[in-house]
Amino acid sequence: MGRAIVVVVAGDNQAAALKVVADLEQCGFAPTFALARSEEELERLAPGREFLVVWKEGETLPVARVLERWGRRRNAPAVFVYGEAFSDDEIVSFVRAGALDC
Repeated sequence: MGRAIVVVVAGDNQAAALKVVADLEQCGFAPTFALARSEEELERLAPGREFLVVWKEGETLPVARVLERWGRRRNAPAVFVYGEAFSDDEIVSFVRAGALDC
């Protein structure tokens, strides 16, 4: 079994979270996850977690909004943006929203 981690997936549906979990398992982790579908849920679920994964295609919690709120917050979980592919414009917008690395 892999290293146990606790993550919050910011996305629109459970399928997004399950895809993230499957990929983390392939990378050798044993993730436990919570799905946040709103800013209120994110505020409740994210503190104290190891990772916050934002689903790029999500509509209710846009990447830029999550990065603006969580990217530089003290003691916040590391924020990762998950997607199949990213355009140069998207990467620039993520950095402008608070991403520290791409």
